[in-house]
Amino acid sequence: ALAPTDGETHYNHGVSLQTLHLRDEALRAYQRALAFAPDLIAADFNIGVILQEQGRTDAAIAAFEQVLARDPRHVLAHKALGDTLLGARRIDDWLRVFARFEASCSHALSLAVQALEVYQYRGDFAGLDRYLDRLRQDDFKPESETDLADSLEQLLFLLLYFDIEQEAHFGLYRAYDAVAQRVHGKPMPLAVRKPGRLRIGYLSGDFRNQVMGKMMWSALQHHDRDRFEIFCYALNKESDEWTDRYRAFADHFENVADVPEREAARRIGADDLDLLVDLSTHTKGAKPGILACKPARVQITHVASAGVLGLSAIDFKLTDQYADVAQNQAFQLETLLPMAGCVYPYRHIAPAPEHPFHRERLKISAEATVIGTFVNPLKLSRRCLSLWREVLERAPGALLAISIQHRRFHPRPAALRRRQRHDRSARYGRARGDLVRQEARRAELIHHPGQSRCDRHSGEER
Repeated sequence: ALAPTDGETHYNHGVSLQTLHLRDEALRAYQRALAFAPDLIAADFNIGVILQEQGRTDAAIAAFEQVLARDPRHVLAHKALGDTLLGARRIDDWLRVFARFEASCSHALSLAVQALEVYQYRGDFAGLDRYLDRLRQDDFKPESETDLADSLEQLLFLLLYFDIEQEAHFGLYRAYDAVAQRVHGKPMPLAVRKPGRLRIGYLSGDFRNQVMGKMMWSALQHHDRDRFEIFCYALNKESDEWTDRYRAFADHFENVADVPEREAARRIGADDLDLLVDLSTHTKGAKPGILACKPARVQITHVASAGVLGLSAIDFKLTDQYADVAQNQAFQLETLLPMAGCVYPYRHIAPAPEHPFHRERLKISAEATVIGTFVNPLKLSRRCLSLWREVLERAPGALLAISIQHRRFHPRPAALRRRQRHDRSARYGRARGDLVRQEARRAELIHHPGQSRCDRHSGEER
């Protein structure tokens, strides 16, 4: 080593290791950096990021708190601390640290991202409107280009839950497309096509026991294998019997969850794909930076969410005439490609032969119409609550059963769809929801196995 006692040298070594997802080695490098340069706050922050990625929640929280004790206006530490607490479902602590974030960094763009979730979960629609108005006025500032890209990825997903003008949403798509090229690089050059079957790749974090994984299996299994060579690229390290099913089905299956996005794109590009199908958009575990590099001749996004990625590198959005009306094209970068039928490959689910969800046990009369909906709190918008109120008013005697997996609510933090970014910059109108909630308390255990007890059901948590 040329500078064995220089803290910044060890820090930069840690950044390189962390970029390669060599987390244990990076931790040791940061610890050496702090031994020689105790004031190197960026090393403390990056240690917290690694601990959070390793699932060591308490240690990560302690690391982020240590950063904030030294720098109360450290935006990324505030953001990472809130994301970690929400991911651990420590709701009271999450709300408490958000208040501190709001007081310390009122113009941070990542604050606005968290605020949309906090105010929606609180049911504070006036506060939510204030943040939406400030977003329209461009009143928030990112810490860096990387923070801008991360924050826009989260906003493009979160804003699907709120009523915001299509023009404003389209402006965010264009801003994201521009910054994605600066952060991830321009689209990759492609070689002359090799002979052989048409090569189709699928990029997803849900090749597993998850609603999207099961839904897409219904479509993928019908590929004509004499005409198509199938590649699956997994964005999630989890593996179960559904993963094994995809692995056995595909001609090629590769996990790129821990591969940097540009490198993952290089690997996919080497497979010489004719078509790459995105099944994630900006949902949990997504890596849109791969798609920004355009490692395939044609790229298409499918059914992960109601939105799009907002990338000019995506050629088409597969949809239908109901999921996207023709007028939507004016507000999306991706070209709409409507199918003749339904874009969602729905599958039949047989009722569970045995389950504990019975009307008598839940004190539901035999005459009542039960409507089951599987939601998270973000979906309980004013428009959604008003719709359910109208449904219940038009169907006397009906009751709405809402899935609940937490004593207060079951968060699916948008921020944890993406990994935390480590710090390299140092060196380089209230709706009438009570009716819904009251009915849900009586039937709060109605969940997927009990769908046979519902006369109607809708929605999936994501």
